[in-house]
Amino acid sequence: MEISEALIQQIEQEVRNVLAKQSLTTPVPGSRQGALAVLDAAEVDFDPILQQFQSLVQERCHVVVIVSSLAAQVFDMPKLRAICGDGCVVMCDAVKDIRRFLSDFQTVVLPVLSHSLAAKLSLGITDSPGAYIAFQALLRGDRVIAVENVPSHAPPALMALQQNHLKSLKRFGVHFVTVDQLAETILGDEAASAAVTKLVSGKTVISASVIANLSPTVTEFVYSNPAVITPLARDLAVQRGIRLVAKSSREP
Repeated sequence: MEISEALIQQIEQEVRNVLAKQSLTTPVPGSRQGALAVLDAAEVDFDPILQQFQSLVQERCHVVVIVSSLAAQVFDMPKLRAICGDGCVVMCDAVKDIRRFLSDFQTVVLPVLSHSLAAKLSLGITDSPGAYIAFQALLRGDRVIAVENVPSHAPPALMALQQNHLKSLKRFGVHFVTVDQLAETILGDEAASAAVTKLVSGKTVISASVIANLSPTVTEFVYSNPAVITPLARDLAVQRGIRLVAKSSREP
């Protein structure tokens, strides 16, 4: 069934309304460490993804991977378990408490954004554990990082539909990267959170990278005095409409 552009726009608006009304309080940076990856199936080279997971593990970044039943049939699960650890690779049908996963991580990663998963998320359909986790992460204002997967050999009409879904997800706050940027981006998020605690002459330094890595839903950033906010960080905060609030005075 062909979906009209008007209907797509209407669905997108409804999803945006849900995101605005139901989003929870943004978690404190650093309160939940590591990344929760939702692995779906698509015709992609799995080795580069495994290399990114390996880089994360080597940097002591805790990674848990939830695998769809189809992905388990397509990708090399023994190699994935060898890299992440057997206890860190969980099958979708074995997930008993989805909310526990969300409470343990503030970053959700979609290393394989299949056409079906992109369509579900862009339309607000959460009929699988992976889709539910990713969509709830958006509602909470958590960081959602995805790798674009648009097969070059797909029919033009299908490619155009997938691009529309990706545009919707970008508007919802999904951060897209190439597969070779995945580990660097995740580690950069953690470094940015940790950067707030860096002291220079007894003062906290808030750099532009700290502001850049805040969730798209953040409108106010509270920091403790004394602190040094770099000029670029202030400019970026203005561009994104983020109010900088000193904890001691509650004034920007």
